[in-house]
Amino acid sequence: ALQGNDGLCGNVTGLKLCESKIIIKKKNHFHHKLIIETIVPLFVALLLGLFMCGFIDYGHRKRTSPQEPSGEEGGKFFSITSFDGQAMYDEIIKATNDFDDAYSIGTGGYGTVYKAELQPNNLVAVKKLHSSSENDDHIGFLNEVRALTNIRHKNIVKLYGCCFHARHSFLIYEYLEKGSLKSLLCSDIIAKEMDWLKRVRIVKAVANGLAYMHHDCTPPIIHRDISGANIILDSDYGEHISDFGTAKLLKLDLSN
Repeated sequence: ALQGNDGLCGNVTGLKLCESKIIIKKKNHFHHKLIIETIVPLFVALLLGLFMCGFIDYGHRKRTSPQEPSGEEGGKFFSITSFDGQAMYDEIIKATNDFDDAYSIGTGGYGTVYKAELQPNNLVAVKKLHSSSENDDHIGFLNEVRALTNIRHKNIVKLYGCCFHARHSFLIYEYLEKGSLKSLLCSDIIAKEMDWLKRVRIVKAVANGLAYMHHDCTPPIIHRDISGANIILDSDYGEHISDFGTAKLLKLDLSN
């Protein structure tokens, strides 16, 4: 009955909407769209911000919180890098058969160094404090931890983690295949292979490491025990300063 009557409008099947209703509908659609486009991004940004804050806080607490090692005796283990401290502790005990002499690769003034394979092709060197010194103060142990956590340099050995435990305390380093400079020079065969160019390169590398500690670290670090025994070489005869047990962190406000 309504067909063919031009100009009719209304909310009826077969007729177009009236002009005022179209405008209102468009305005409402635009308003809803504006609200969605404004609120949704803000809500997403807020969620991402909360997630990132939680993730950063979790990572910080995981890196800095002490963890209890396995065993009956109390102790503290913390990881310097991203290693899981508890798992690493258990792996080292297993990999060295509870620090059996068969895994020893050297003995120093205040500890014995062991070779430990944590995973296939993932070797670390573990320096365990002598039992006679473990009940005394841990000044040397703490000195090394404080010094090496502040250092990142190609000519200074990397510290991966440490264990401070009533039963035994140890430090975990990167494994360097050639061993100490002293042991190499004491071998007549290997010493002959180390020509003057290699020796000069070693001296320059040690000087670079010391210059970094003295001038580029805050506070400056003084090693105080540079010797052939404390210069470790990798498979390419790359040089790394080690053993920071007697190192001193200088206070800048002191005169000496």
